Amino acid sequence: MRFIVISVNFLCLFSASSFAQEPNCADPQSQFEMNVCSGRDYDAADEKLNTAWKTVFASLKQWDKEVWQDGSSAPSRADALLKSQRAWIDYRDGHCEAEAEGFHGGSILPLVRNTCLTEITERRTAELLSLTEGN
Repeated sequence: MRFIVISVNFLCLFSASSFAQEPNCADPQSQFEMNVCSGRDYDAADEKLNTAWKTVFASLKQWDKEVWQDGSSAPSRADALLKSQRAWIDYRDGHCEAEAEGFHGGSILPLVRNTCLTEITERRTAELLSLTEGN
């Protein structure tokens, strides 16, 4: 019995180490690698979006402060941007979920969802950055 437990533990350890191998994102060959690498692509796009967001939001807050120095209760570009960003997040998540669910039960679903998230996020990053061009 002890031999069986040790053998099972060894097999589990060996199996876990094969899953722990680093995927080749330069040339993914398996669906698993494509899914993992597309998730990393999305993470990178999301990081760029967050960096752009911080920069653009701060810039618009500063713009609001400078333009409306008199303290009037004028519309705020920063507030409008925050409102639009919250709506965009709902749109992004819902749209990509709808797109991916066309592959419900398939191993490609994560790749489809991640690719959608990456593409929409990259477009939004460009939109955000365009708000401060010429300011």
